[in-house]
Amino acid sequence: MGHHYQLFEDPFARSMSSLEPDIFSGTGVHHHLAPSTQWLGLGNHGIPKKLSIPITVSRVLKYIPEQQKQVEGLENKKEELTRASCKPGVLTMRENTAPTVSATCIDDRDIMVQVSLVSTMAGDLPMSKCINVLENEGLRLISSSTSAFQNRTFYSLHLQVHTCL
Repeated sequence: MGHHYQLFEDPFARSMSSLEPDIFSGTGVHHHLAPSTQWLGLGNHGIPKKLSIPITVSRVLKYIPEQQKQVEGLENKKEELTRASCKPGVLTMRENTAPTVSATCIDDRDIMVQVSLVSTMAGDLPMSKCINVLENEGLRLISSSTSAFQNRTFYSLHLQVHTCL
């Protein structure tokens, strides 16, 4: 009989004929217990405890709703993240009192930043402050404009990535 060498350990690599002695002797069968079997109290030692059918059923009936709650929580978290409205190239803040900022990459060097805020807040966030923050991040201002409509003030900034030679 030839030898078969493996580069990694594969728990399923043994043939059925090599498993038969383990199955009939009762050893080596429970090497890979699922987390649910451990939760059900079937032991961490690799050999499950004998549980009565009513106990097993009651534990499973308790386990399923807990898993459903966990799935619901994950679905809610997914929904919140989907609603966050964060897409590549655009950063948006949803609060009405907070400024809405969007940044669009025009090409590999040019960026267009647009800021919309309630006109009463324009004094708290002047365009010069926006420019200073962006310049501190390594961007260079090419052009800018400001406009007002109804109760909103709009800043448009054309920036380039500053490259040092």
